[in-house]
Amino acid sequence: MKTNIQGSSTDTNMNSGKLFIKRMLQVTSMSAVACVLAFGCDKTNKTTEPEPEPEPETQVMPEFTATINDNTTKTTLKDHDVIWSEGDKVAIFLNSDKAVEYKVKEGSGGNVTTTLVPTTSKYESGRPLAKEANIAVYPYDNVQWCSMDNNRFCVSINIPDKQTYSPGTFGYGSMPMVAVSKSKEDTKLSFKNIYGVLKFRMKMDNVTVKSIDVSGNNNEKMAGVVFVYCSYGEDPSIEMMESKNQLTLDCGKGIDINSTDGVEFYIPVPPCTFTKGITVKFVTNGGNIVRRITDELTIKRSIILSMPDVTSAPGFSGGNGTEGLGEENDYPYSWSY
Repeated sequence: MKTNIQGSSTDTNMNSGKLFIKRMLQVTSMSAVACVLAFGCDKTNKTTEPEPEPEPETQVMPEFTATINDNTTKTTLKDHDVIWSEGDKVAIFLNSDKAVEYKVKEGSGGNVTTTLVPTTSKYESGRPLAKEANIAVYPYDNVQWCSMDNNRFCVSINIPDKQTYSPGTFGYGSMPMVAVSKSKEDTKLSFKNIYGVLKFRMKMDNVTVKSIDVSGNNNEKMAGVVFVYCSYGEDPSIEMMESKNQLTLDCGKGIDINSTDGVEFYIPVPPCTFTKGITVKFVTNGGNIVRRITDELTIKRSIILSMPDVTSAPGFSGGNGTEGLGEENDYPYSWSY
């Protein structure tokens, strides 16, 4: 009996152990299935709904304070003071070879000093320039690229050969300018003009000017691709590359002229010496009026060269006449400010 009783106890314990192990295996098996299912669901989710890629890093773009260092010309004239205009846009190379579009801050136009703000909140930086600085160029639309030339910055600008008439000033975007900051952290830009200006005043009756063509008598370069060399604190210089030999001022539907007050025309031109003078053709409602200076004539950067009044035409030349402006002793070349 004792032996049988002990034997029964042992069998019961063994059966209980087997049942425990069996239940553990069932639990383990169910857990494994659950893990597989969970992994399968997770894998499916990752396949159908990929995690979004992080936004590319963008550079913080500062605001700039822009002033005009030259006090004779700029985007527009105001009693020959330089002022910024609403809508002016500037290309700024933020210490790299890639330009960012900036504009005059709303409400900041009509002043000598203005605030320039970026037109976009995102900026992909280009390759850093060898010399640290910010290079700004006006107008934005004409800028091509910026690089280094020895210790100077070189900016390529494609300047159109056609300009648009604007009363008492020159057309939007026709006077290019450049500025170089002292360092890449410096947000003050002092702009300098690249071109000079020819000024004409016409005093006639019954004449409507549709356009004005200006060309050098020795085929001097007037517009096109220009390399501008600039450095902080120095005046810019230019090199004319691909170029056209004539500038045209488009007067739209036409500007009516009178002999009492007359009408002034301002045409920005590259600084150079016209070794054989210039020819100016006024295309009017009745034909072409041509004036010519055969003496050497020099255009200086940021200076307005005022020509004698165009008056009392002897007749319309049809583009073939060469009516002169008179002798140099009658009107010495004077700079108008």
